[in-house]
Amino acid sequence: MAELRIFSYLPNPRIWKATIAARLNGVAVEVRGARPRELADWLWDFEARPLSPGEREGFAAAVRVGKVGFKGGELIKTDAFLAAHPFGTVPAAFSPDGVTGIFESNSIMRARWRGLAPSASRSMAAMPTRPRASTASSMPAWCLRATTSITCWP
Repeated sequence: MAELRIFSYLPNPRIWKATIAARLNGVAVEVRGARPRELADWLWDFEARPLSPGEREGFAAAVRVGKVGFKGGELIKTDAFLAAHPFGTVPAAFSPDGVTGIFESNSIMRARWRGLAPSASRSMAAMPTRPRASTASSMPAWCLRATTSITCWP
């Protein structure tokens, strides 16, 4: 099972950085999506998938009017999708349980799905605000995971 699921229009250069960071950190990623024009016929949810014409009627309560890139179109966004992604945009990343959502590609790239190592019970608020660069070989267990440039606190 993937540790991170991303739903987006494809191809999307914004998610490349997240998939590269995940690959470098050994995080399994599943990407779901289609060309932008095709996403109007998709269920926007953790279980994102194309809907058949007959299925659309079953999701009448989830119809939302698209904005920005999907301006004026009717999109099928579930309440669970909007709870995890308040802006209702893509790319949208989900934890394996589909409950936790992260939006904005830079935030997705920095997601710590595996969390911190047990020895790193310090809260992020207690850490210094000025990070220092580190190499992967010297990376302590409490470094941020899933980032292309590994950032640690002394």
